Amino acid sequence: MSKYFVVVPPRMSTKADLDILLKKMVELKASDLFFFGNQTATIHLNSKKEKLTSRVITNKEVNDVLTDFYGIGATSKLAKPEAINTDLEYKEFTDDSKVPIRHRFRVSAVLSKRGGRTCTNIIIRTITATPPKISALSIPNEIVDTCVTSRQGLILVVGGTGNGKSTTLAAIIRHLLEMRNANKHFVTIEEPIEYVYDSVSSPDSIFTQMEVGRCVTSFHTGMVYSLRMAPTDILIGEARDYETIATAVNASVTGHNVYSTAHANSAAEALQRLIAEYPESLQAQGQQNIIQALRMIVAQRLVPTVDGKRCAVREYLIFDKEVKEILSYSKSIVSDTIRLVKERGVTMYSDALDKFNKGIISKDELEIIKVNYGE
Repeated sequence: MSKYFVVVPPRMSTKADLDILLKKMVELKASDLFFFGNQTATIHLNSKKEKLTSRVITNKEVNDVLTDFYGIGATSKLAKPEAINTDLEYKEFTDDSKVPIRHRFRVSAVLSKRGGRTCTNIIIRTITATPPKISALSIPNEIVDTCVTSRQGLILVVGGTGNGKSTTLAAIIRHLLEMRNANKHFVTIEEPIEYVYDSVSSPDSIFTQMEVGRCVTSFHTGMVYSLRMAPTDILIGEARDYETIATAVNASVTGHNVYSTAHANSAAEALQRLIAEYPESLQAQGQQNIIQALRMIVAQRLVPTVDGKRCAVREYLIFDKEVKEILSYSKSIVSDTIRLVKERGVTMYSDALDKFNKGIISKDELEIIKVNYGE
């Protein structure tokens, strides 16, 4: 029996019912809530899955709650089939203040098959409203310095879902905004907006945040609009298609810093995926364009620490003149990138080994990294 069980109504149907679970998420500082049809509600807490409800939540309950906070078109959109990406807020009222504490969440909803039936899956991820400081994430100085000194170029942070890519970029953006004499206009295009920078003290820089689906129709259109706003730096939530990647590459060689994420486990895999998004006839030229635009690729993975928390293990490669010369015309882009990370960058395994030697991660976690990324 889970020690985290909460009492929910015999039939859940509204956002207020969901707030019971969100409140528990906040109390426990859980990262994710899995609110799936025909399953118990479950949270992700310190790298473990813990049940929140003793009973199974029916699929109708999940659909009713989704419809209540998203709108009457929710289930028809899922049936098309299209995923739903939005955000939520839970307001916590305290006895000593009339102003509630706002807790924000990112929401993704999709259909799946469970027990031979179509079910709705809602994944709710905690968003910390104010981005963390770079010191809180132990981001290496070399990564930070590359971002600070860059005047134009493409910087990618890649990894699997839930490995802290957006958090790392948010911390870097905060650091850049807080710098004196930076004079930046930082434009972000996100789906949805995760971190907000309203409370960040920025002496001489400004920021603009746009959300896909509310402010712009796509990452690509957001890029097009942002270039008309005299930005110095642009964040694209995800480089996911040819049009977005090509526009980002063009912006990053014409006087802008462009930051983005991609779903890839390593620098080599990220390069391969970006190039593959180009039409086959344009891939050779696309490879050259991407390599010339790149300033740095950072790949990261969150792993459990010995004290029950999590930390990021990172590999990275800075694209200096020599790296660009080698990779621009490479016929073996994956193997050449892997070699260059070992020779000129920092590998995932070497970073994990450093954290193991410092007593941050266990031998078992080091072995897992070795199996997946070992040299």
